[in-house]
Amino acid sequence: MQRGAQIAAASSAIIALAIAAGQFIEPHEGRILRTYSDPVGVNTACVGNTSVAIPGATFSDEECSVLLLADTIIALVAVRKLVKVELDDELAISLTSFVYNLGWRAFRDSTLLAKLNAGDRIGA
Repeated sequence: MQRGAQIAAASSAIIALAIAAGQFIEPHEGRILRTYSDPVGVNTACVGNTSVAIPGATFSDEECSVLLLADTIIALVAVRKLVKVELDDELAISLTSFVYNLGWRAFRDSTLLAKLNAGDRIGA
């Protein structure tokens, strides 16, 4: 397989897994088409996005879907970079949800990641 085809296949796999992660995350987060203050006072929009949550802003369903996909891709890439052991799709989606909510730095510094990378799936 040529390099371009390998990149395309890998990209397609990441996008498919990110879409699945988004479908897992959204029912728990909800979708609100405007900026709102979350329970801890952080400006939030769409499906838990804080990067575009400007007070008074509104969003279309399509904009929220694009943000959700972008955010899940970022979280999934962080999972793939930080986890050093083999992951099945179900665990990758769960860890992507963790990173989506708490951030890659919290994941990088977590006991969860340390135990997982040490091969302690039960402890993780």
